Amino acid sequence: MKFSNLAARIVVSLIFIPIIIGVVHFGGYSFLAFVAVLSVAGFIEFSRFGFKADIHTDKFIGIISVLLILLNNYLNFTTDSTILSLSAVVLLTFELYRSKGTPLLNVGATFFGVIYLGMFAGSLIKIREVFQPDELLYNEAGLIVLSIFVTVWVCDSGAYFIGSAFGKHKLMPRVSPKKSWEGAIGGTLLALVGMVAMHQIYLDFISLYHAVIMAAIIAVVGQFGDFVESLLKRNAQLKDSSGIIPGHGGVLDRFDSIFFSAPVVYAYLKFVVV
Repeated sequence: MKFSNLAARIVVSLIFIPIIIGVVHFGGYSFLAFVAVLSVAGFIEFSRFGFKADIHTDKFIGIISVLLILLNNYLNFTTDSTILSLSAVVLLTFELYRSKGTPLLNVGATFFGVIYLGMFAGSLIKIREVFQPDELLYNEAGLIVLSIFVTVWVCDSGAYFIGSAFGKHKLMPRVSPKKSWEGAIGGTLLALVGMVAMHQIYLDFISLYHAVIMAAIIAVVGQFGDFVESLLKRNAQLKDSSGIIPGHGGVLDRFDSIFFSAPVVYAYLKFVVV
C-alpha cells in the first residue's frame, strides 16, 4: 500500500469512525438512515459486477426493495418474505418490457442484490432494534452492534499487517492472491483478543463465552464475506467496487464483512444468547 493511500485511509477513518460510533449509539432513525445509505450505495456498486457478463440489474426496483426491507426491519409492518415475493413479481413483470441482457440473469442478480444489501445489512437494524421497548437493553444492543464493527476493523487490520509481514501460504489465490493463512489466522486471533478487551470495558452484560463465540463468528464469517466480494469483483474485472471512499474503495470493499456476518450474529443472539 502506497503511503498516500495509507494516509487517505487513516484520515477517512478518523473522520468516519466517530460518526459510525455516534449513529450506532443513538440508534433509531439515525442508524436506519446510515444503513440505508450504505445499502443503496452498495446495491449500485453491486450492479456494476454484472456488466462484463451482460447482466443488468433493475436498480430502481432493487433499491426500492432494499429500502422497504430495511424499513420493515425497523417498523415490523410485514414480513421480509412478503416484500421479497412482491419484489419478484414486479421484477419479472418489468423484465417483459426490457431488452437488456438475459431476463433470468437480470432478475436473479437483482434479487440476490436485494437479499445481500437488504436482508444481510438489515440484520444490523434487527440487532440494534431488538430491545426497542426497554431503554437500558436498547443501549446494550447498540454496544453489541458497535462490537461487530470494531471486531471487523480489528480482524481486517490484523490480517493485513500480519499477512504483509509473515504471510507465506496463500489462502485462496484464485479469488484473492494476496490473502494468506497467516494473515487470516492472525486477524482472527486479534479479533478474539479485541473482544475479550471489549467485554472487560463495556460488554460485561453478556457472558465472556458468548462474546468470544460472537467474535469468532464475526472474524471467520466476515473473512468469507470479504472473499465473496473479491470473487464478484474478480469476475467483473474490477479492482474496487467503487472509489466513493478515498483510500478504502467502495462501500462493499469496506463493509462486506460486516454485511456478511450480521445475519449469522443475529441468528446466534436470537436463538442462543437471548
